Amino acid sequence: MVVADTHSRPHAALDRRIVEAAPGHILYAGDLGDLNVLANLRKHAPVTAVRGNIDARTPDVPDAVTIDLRGEVGMLLKLLLIHIAVSGVKIRTDVARLARAEGATLVVCGHSHVLFAVHETGAHRVQPGLRRTPECPWCSGSST
Repeated sequence: MVVADTHSRPHAALDRRIVEAAPGHILYAGDLGDLNVLANLRKHAPVTAVRGNIDARTPDVPDAVTIDLRGEVGMLLKLLLIHIAVSGVKIRTDVARLARAEGATLVVCGHSHVLFAVHETGAHRVQPGLRRTPECPWCSGSST
């Protein structure tokens, strides 16, 4: 499961949706705000998180993380988790360079609040978006 951009105020349905999905792991793509957001997510599953542009620097939340996803037959893929990875809808040159250097074929990012999944320059990238609510009218998606 991928979560991002809660800005200290996770969506009211987030806990319920995590319980329904029962993920084995949660990726958090930055802009936590309050670190208690991580503590709450960790009640459901282990969490790997990166710092967003609103987050203070802390040793436990790096700017980027490369993760090897393995299955029963070995390596499935390598992903790069980072907060800001795109400019418009194009992957940033510095992020593409980092993904290539790390051997990552999937870039998971936050920041734009727009849901998308795209293949570009040898890597897929995914942004979980954020649901539009009265409290977050600038976010993409529907409120249902």
